[in-house]
Amino acid sequence: MISMNDMARVCLDYAGKPELPIRHIPGPEGVRGRNSNNDLIKEVLGWAPAISVREGLRRTIDWIRGEIEKERAAGREIDFSKSTVVAARKPTDEFQVKTAV
Repeated sequence: MISMNDMARVCLDYAGKPELPIRHIPGPEGVRGRNSNNDLIKEVLGWAPAISVREGLRRTIDWIRGEIEKERAAGREIDFSKSTVVAARKPTDEFQVKTAV
């Protein structure tokens, strides 16, 4: 279990910006934390996470930084501060998710 504030603090720390304030916006509380129940994946695949959320975030952030550096080294300047909404579509038979029930 990790609170959303703790998740934000970890991300800000890894981003080198631990001094940025976390502001609480008045309104409904919403989600206070995230907790993963991995029982089904253990049962079906025999797999369980081997690293902590913090270590996973560190690895992910390091990977993203590496990808950005590759783009820059190749001379491609991409504005990573923006994202594009991709339209959802119905999966084809070829790509439908198979469930083990």
